[in-house]
Amino acid sequence: MMPSVVPTVLTGWMRPFQCHFTVAVWRHVLVLVCGTLLAPGRRTVAAALRVLGLSDVAGFAVYRRVLSHGRWCSRAHARLHHGGILGQRAVQENRGHHNHDHHHSGLGLMTPDQVHYGQADDIHAARQRTLDHAFAAHPERFVNQPPSPPAKPTAVWINPPSQKAHPS
Repeated sequence: MMPSVVPTVLTGWMRPFQCHFTVAVWRHVLVLVCGTLLAPGRRTVAAALRVLGLSDVAGFAVYRRVLSHGRWCSRAHARLHHGGILGQRAVQENRGHHNHDHHHSGLGLMTPDQVHYGQADDIHAARQRTLDHAFAAHPERFVNQPPSPPAKPTAVWINPPSQKAHPS
């Protein structure tokens, strides 16, 4: 039976780690993680159990054994899951933001997707029309010359191909 002090959402977040523990130990792991997240000050087994109202629970030694159990290495599991689960998620989220939402100054304030999928000409033309309308309505705001949008990019590259001269 799952201890009622562990929120369901925490159980879901911890599920990828469940395969590294036996069923009996898993229940104690969830209690310790929950208590550790909530405990103020030093994160000890006693503090984790105290914050959850389990300081008088029988079997305190079982919770201590979970931490000193010789069959698993917390660092190895953390590295495995951090690189696997969290790392993939962070890369996917950042890639989405970088390609779809972030307007790069080096790309004429367009996103890489807009340039890659051939939308740069239409966007540049729409920006020029907007600036032309602004100039026609208030030419006094533009002292030297009519405004123009940032230069259009011609390509999007992370590593551009080398420009080696080909022998003729």
